[in-house]
Amino acid sequence: TRIRYFEAALGTSEGADDVKEWTNVGTQTSVFWSFGEGATPLPASVKLFLSVRATDDAGHSVEGYSDGIIVDLTPPVPGEIEHALWAYPTASRYTNRVDQAVLRWHSFSDPESGIVHYEYGLSTTPTG
Repeated sequence: TRIRYFEAALGTSEGADDVKEWTNVGTQTSVFWSFGEGATPLPASVKLFLSVRATDDAGHSVEGYSDGIIVDLTPPVPGEIEHALWAYPTASRYTNRVDQAVLRWHSFSDPESGIVHYEYGLSTTPTG
């Protein structure tokens, strides 16, 4: 039999509707919910799951779940940066080399979404 309608919900676990209650979306296969102006915003740093329930003409239902998303509203936590030119084995503010500079950083972190990539620059001023 064909799918009669879908229902969708958003919650803090699979099948939960504690963020957005179950909503009949007809035969649409996507949904847009706004959580702005006057609505309670999505909770940050909490894993949220989209749950979808499909019901066919015979009245049979089945549920499926996303693998979850996390709303990340905070920037990464800064780590440590070696702020000098490199004179092996330690960092130095002075060098006699004009053809190279080695930049080094570590311990940057982001508890919600992790670090995806780094960008760097070398400048004569602190903010480049």
